[in-house]
Parts: sequence; C-alpha cells; structure tokens
Amino acid sequence: MNHNVKAHRGRGIKNPTWVLTMVDTSTTPAKGYAEVISKKDANTIIPIIESVVRSGSKIHSDEAKVYKILGQHENY
Repeated sequence: MNHNVKAHRGRGIKNPTWVLTMVDTSTTPAKGYAEVISKKDANTIIPIIESVVRSGSKIHSDEAKVYKILGQHENY
C-alpha cells in the first residue's frame, strides 16, 4: 500500500499505511482477508491472525521478524 523509492530517487513516505492480508487457498475460489493496521508488531498482528485463521492451519509468510512467534505457537 506504500510507494517504494527506487534507486534512491525521491523521498520515502512519512506515514506509511500497513495492511495485513491473508488468503485461504484451500477453497476454490480462494478467500481473502485484509485489514489496515497501525503497527507491524506481534501485539497487533497475532490477535488478528488468531481471530481469522483456523487452528491447525499451515501459514506461509514473507518471513518478517514478527511472524517468528508463530513457529512457537501451538495452534499453527
């Protein structure tokens, strides 16, 4: 949702908008979920994942630091 500065030209955005997006590919057509979040930290993201994702699901992520806690989570 944010513009990336390429080749160090231009200025980066001062107040980025972060969106947590998830896609369930176990159904056809796939179902998507998106939510605008204020911070990219575990205290914000993990409760959203717990409320949207079924227990026992396999989660694939972009491997950001915040998702490392999911490997220790007993439900995923």
